[in-house]
Amino acid sequence: MAKNNNRSILSERLQKYMQSKSMRNTPEREALLDALHKFKRRFTIDDLEKHFAESNFKLSRATLYNNIHLFESAGILKCHKISSHKASYEVVYSDTPLSGYQEICTICGKIRDFTDPELAKQVQARKSRFFRPEYFAVQIYGICYACLRKRKKEKLNNINQ
Repeated sequence: MAKNNNRSILSERLQKYMQSKSMRNTPEREALLDALHKFKRRFTIDDLEKHFAESNFKLSRATLYNNIHLFESAGILKCHKISSHKASYEVVYSDTPLSGYQEICTICGKIRDFTDPELAKQVQARKSRFFRPEYFAVQIYGICYACLRKRKKEKLNNINQ
């Protein structure tokens, strides 16, 4: 039951946003909303393309990108830039953003989420007359342990050849 409730939260948020922008709903947007709701993890545009190819629903890459940007603006999706040419997305069910940080591997794209109460205290303790922080998100880019091991192994193989 909670699964359908989450789907309705996304649908309501999309409907409100589209009404505010005088946009109409389309079968493609509904199909994309259904697909997003099925993903249990972060996904890429390629993952979505594969999903629609397997379900025999015709959706062009341009339509995917346009609607992904629409869904981001509506607060349904959050984009995580992995590199200048790669991004992953995750569905946002809550209106309340979580404070924390992410470690993003620039090679494989793996993202790990963390909360840090000490960092949250420091952000909240910052005093400014012109700004009151409500939440924060920090992204740390680097190379994960698995990719570092793989690189080291490849380097050793190249030396031994």
